[in-house]
Amino acid sequence: MSSGEQERLIGRRTVLKAAGGAALAGAAGFAAAPAANADETGRSADVIVIGSGFAGVTAARDLRQAGLRPVLLEARDRVGGRTWTSSYEGETIEFGGQWVGDVHTNAMAELRRYGIATKSGGPLPLRAFFPTAAGGQQEVDFVTANDHLNSLLARLFDGSATYFPRPREPLYAADVLARYDPLSLQDRLNQLTLSPQDKLWLSGMTGVFSGGSSTVGGLTAFAQAWAGGGHTGQGWNELQEYLIQGGTGALLNAMLTDAQADLRLNSPVASVAEEPGRVVVTTRAGVRYYAPTVVVAVPVNVWRTISFQPGLPAVHTSATREGVGVPNAAKLLIRLRGEHRLPFALGPEGAPMSWIVPQSELPDGDQLVVGFTVDPTINLTSVADVQAKVRTILPGATVREFRAHSWARDRWAMGGWALRRPNQLLRQVPAIHQPHGRIVFASGDVPAAWHGYIEGAIEAGKLGAQQALSII
Repeated sequence: MSSGEQERLIGRRTVLKAAGGAALAGAAGFAAAPAANADETGRSADVIVIGSGFAGVTAARDLRQAGLRPVLLEARDRVGGRTWTSSYEGETIEFGGQWVGDVHTNAMAELRRYGIATKSGGPLPLRAFFPTAAGGQQEVDFVTANDHLNSLLARLFDGSATYFPRPREPLYAADVLARYDPLSLQDRLNQLTLSPQDKLWLSGMTGVFSGGSSTVGGLTAFAQAWAGGGHTGQGWNELQEYLIQGGTGALLNAMLTDAQADLRLNSPVASVAEEPGRVVVTTRAGVRYYAPTVVVAVPVNVWRTISFQPGLPAVHTSATREGVGVPNAAKLLIRLRGEHRLPFALGPEGAPMSWIVPQSELPDGDQLVVGFTVDPTINLTSVADVQAKVRTILPGATVREFRAHSWARDRWAMGGWALRRPNQLLRQVPAIHQPHGRIVFASGDVPAAWHGYIEGAIEAGKLGAQQALSII
């Protein structure tokens, strides 16, 4: 397993079988060309795509369908970017993005195109724990609590229909938006009159989505997803309505097969240089690739690790310096002893574990849950540490074992899901979507709509392919 990946099984007993090794190769599902050596001569291509997440693979697929031969350069030893399908005890598990909904029209169209089905986004929790103003966690009825949480989100996003009347066209009401884009989620929380308990619940949500602190996430970034769900709690819930049969890797593999790209794994890029009539992409191993244009489909946070010649435009420079992917994010698949059946837990902002949602009940009664943490100090090699953090929001839980990946510590991600900072929307869009000479940017962090979702990555890849074709 590469040093950039932290997916592993940590537990009191070993039950992983061969899934860990299969996850690295199985995400691709077919053979890839090996990384080229520095002493090989430069390679020419019709187009180069950097990054094999959904944005990069979408771009490569669309470019291939236009008759071009794409070279696809991937830093990792697997494809998928910030999606990553694996398996555990015969179940499909995901270490990155995983949910889709009917409103995600691009993703749903791709699933129909390849005949891939969806399934329920997860079981209804039977037990639920939320923070209490008296301290600690309290057990509540999940449906009642979720309805109340949605009502709090509706208060947080009150007015979103005026500044996002058309969520897929975020600048449609730019004059109204200008009053809200400078606000952080914390700024908006401060405007609301909330009971101590309601503030704990609502800031627990805004804190985890911001990657740790509600001061980091922009109000309009979170509100755009709420608006995309129709400005309602039901629509918000339906953004997580489905999982993909076979995992996100099933869809990615189908698209990648169509792309027929020359896939080069273990090929992190050191520099992208524009020359008269072409672009030269050099890997860290010193191998050069030449093409009329390049599509850069890596996370915005990673742009700063690549030398661009000439330098990046000001808007791109500020975006990668500030970051778009949240600064702290790790996702865990945790096997719990069966005391709590299908448990859900939400922690207060700053809790060592932020959020737990049930995935399934195993045959022996143990519970498989998904955990999210934005705690930068979590020890992802220690059952004791993970159990201690889980118990802060799920009292009495016993962790048997877990698998985890820290996206914050992943050098090819340098952060988790995308959530724009205050002022970034109006400062970045639409300039950040424009090519820079022969260099096209197609990160799933910056689409006009659905940034941070699989839907947005597909959107970005489609636009990137169109822009590359216009250059060629």
